[in-house]
Amino acid sequence: MTVPPRDMVFYSVLEAIQKADCFLCRLLRDHVHSSFEHLLYESVNDPGFRETWRASRGYCQRHARLLADFSDGLGISILYKDLIDHWGMDALLKPAGQPCAACAEERLHLLADLNVLVRYWDDADMQKAVHDSGGLCGPHLRAAREVIKDRAIRRTLTCISERGLQCLKEQLQDLINGYDYLHERPMDPQVRVAWRRAIEKLVGQLDLIESRGGQNENKG
Repeated sequence: MTVPPRDMVFYSVLEAIQKADCFLCRLLRDHVHSSFEHLLYESVNDPGFRETWRASRGYCQRHARLLADFSDGLGISILYKDLIDHWGMDALLKPAGQPCAACAEERLHLLADLNVLVRYWDDADMQKAVHDSGGLCGPHLRAAREVIKDRAIRRTLTCISERGLQCLKEQLQDLINGYDYLHERPMDPQVRVAWRRAIEKLVGQLDLIESRGGQNENKG
């Protein structure tokens, strides 16, 4: 298969694979961060965004908490006052009319990042980065198995993720042993934070909503 010429999205995916336990968690975190930065500095008063914002009653709990992490008191105050002005008590009593816009945007980025992985699968540097990585977290491995049609790619991602899980299991045991006075405390920084990495491996760094469908769950 002919490998397409490398571009900026190739290098962003490659760098994420090389640096993160789950490269999709890292990429989506960056996408969400950039999206919220743009919102708070450019789009708070945009009429088109406001219409979507009102229809979905703002963001879901997860994305609302991520937005709060920006601590932009002015921008967030304007947005949530707009919701209260528009909906009144219905903001508390009635469910949103449409899904969280940030969830929908995140899903599009997920599909785009997986598409980049598939397009450049035969690139030598991409292959090395994937095989040297710890694989994917649980939510993103399930999403990849649902979306990616190539059976060989699905199988490879599953095997690498399983290997990463076993390595993490050993690191957790090393950390547990370190609390026994008969053993030395682990010095490896990866081992010292293995407990946190175990949580992220199973549920994802952003506590991502499960992708729907699951029709490929029995595929290799």
